[in-house]
Amino acid sequence: MGDTISYDQLKGELKLLEKEAEKEIKAAEDKETLEKLRVNFLGKKGRLSKVLGAMGKLSNQDRPLVGQRANLLKSQLQKLILEKNDHLKIKALSDLLDKETLDVTAPPVGTPIGKRHP
Repeated sequence: MGDTISYDQLKGELKLLEKEAEKEIKAAEDKETLEKLRVNFLGKKGRLSKVLGAMGKLSNQDRPLVGQRANLLKSQLQKLILEKNDHLKIKALSDLLDKETLDVTAPPVGTPIGKRHP
């Protein structure tokens, strides 16, 4: 970003950021990837923070508009990340349950401890 930033440039960057974030969050396959995406987009040095930092170069009229849009985008991305995290948890639990099945109708294996009561 150069020294002069326009409202349209920041608005375009927010739209691009929104599209990329949605695409990458939906494509995340595990929690580690999802956490990296969260930090990349919403972290202190994340891409959204860079856009918010560039807001200082805008006119007083445009700042509230970009800030409002950025806050909306931030809450939208947080919601997407939470939903994807919940989906990954459910998927992991389902996979675990599929792996760990127990057939209660099968005869017991092993020898009992002790002796038969008279």
